[in-house]
Amino acid sequence: MRLTQLYLFQCGENELFAFSIDKTGCNIPRTLCQDGWLLRGHVKPTELMNQDYADVIAATTEFGFCLLEIIPSQWIEEEGSS
Repeated sequence: MRLTQLYLFQCGENELFAFSIDKTGCNIPRTLCQDGWLLRGHVKPTELMNQDYADVIAATTEFGFCLLEIIPSQWIEEEGSS
């Protein structure tokens, strides 16, 4: 599968994040986030490759999502800028 976009979700207002191949995030297990997953932005996989996140891309491709605890602040879009 060739990814063209990864969608970044945040667990409510918590410091737990996830990338998903699905814009709705419905493939991220709800049991991992009781507050619900909120779409926070999107990143092109090529941008991540340039930043040495190949393991994140590989995991997201294999499982459809990947959990992240620390992310660069520029990955989060300002509200209304999607």
